Amino acid sequence: MLKHLIAIDPGLHSTGWAIFAPVGHQYPYPLNAGLVQLPRTYIDQDILVRANAVGEQVTELAQRHSCKTAVIEFPMHFGGSGGDAAARAGDTLKLAACVGAIAGNLHSKGIVVASVRVIDWKGQLPKDVVIRRLKRLIGEQACAKLNLEKDSWDACGIGMNHRGYRI
Repeated sequence: MLKHLIAIDPGLHSTGWAIFAPVGHQYPYPLNAGLVQLPRTYIDQDILVRANAVGEQVTELAQRHSCKTAVIEFPMHFGGSGGDAAARAGDTLKLAACVGAIAGNLHSKGIVVASVRVIDWKGQLPKDVVIRRLKRLIGEQACAKLNLEKDSWDACGIGMNHRGYRI
């Protein structure tokens, strides 16, 4: 039985995911996509508790869709006022904890995890440009059917990049 791929755009408030058919399948685009969002009760929880909860939910999705492989965006620090402010707030480290929790949960279920740096799959493209390019690549109707929002757009881009498509 061929196994699917899950592509992940990690975050502690919203984690995007997209499911892709196995390599060689006639349809190389996302089959399903969505967001993992923790309930408000997690807002005041320790960062590691929140990260693990995200990891558990992503792993449940991967198992439900028979995924054998995952690709996850790895956080990077970008210079400039926005990147420096995020670093001072510890956001990059929190995101790294989230990536580790997701990868650890996936790995514990036998799912092979690869990472991709944001600079390698989209550079510093703003979200609106990524959305426009994905609509052109995948098609307006297919994107509408997937009901993409927020981080699920980037998850689709991560998966398409992993499949060899340039965003």
